Amino acid sequence: KEVESFFALALSMLLMSEEAEHMDSATTRLCKLLTSSTQQHPDLRLRLLMNLHNTFPPSLEFRYRVFKYIIDYAAEANLFDQVMPYLEYLDAWMADWETFQHLQPEDKRTLFLDLSRYVRAIGKRLDSFQLLKRYHQLFQADGVDLKEHDEDATVQLLQDAIQIPSV
Repeated sequence: KEVESFFALALSMLLMSEEAEHMDSATTRLCKLLTSSTQQHPDLRLRLLMNLHNTFPPSLEFRYRVFKYIIDYAAEANLFDQVMPYLEYLDAWMADWETFQHLQPEDKRTLFLDLSRYVRAIGKRLDSFQLLKRYHQLFQADGVDLKEHDEDATVQLLQDAIQIPSV
């Protein structure tokens, strides 16, 4: 609890900074520091990353990047099940990120592909299929040549469509 309290104080000081470049570099350093080890206090590190994400208002571009650090770290530390409940807010968050132009089409595709893999790793095959389907739909929506997509993802989508009974 003491570490989390200190971290909250440090975050509030970070938000007082008026220099966007300073906030950007400090946020990146914090994320890299917190994700540097999955062996030492991974639960605490994940909570601190989530606190960092929740500290930023949707208008700040760092929020998406912190979210990406959260999901990547949670997957690497085998804690993705703790992040899973927050995915129900993903569409609302993406709408915020898109409103402020902090989410590029390639970012969206990468996000859905990674989420699909992370969700599959914890045994949520139907959820993984839905995320993988959205990944593929983004290529169509963005008018991107399908040659640029991950072929393994397409094979996985087709396998799931055949093997999952409710699809």
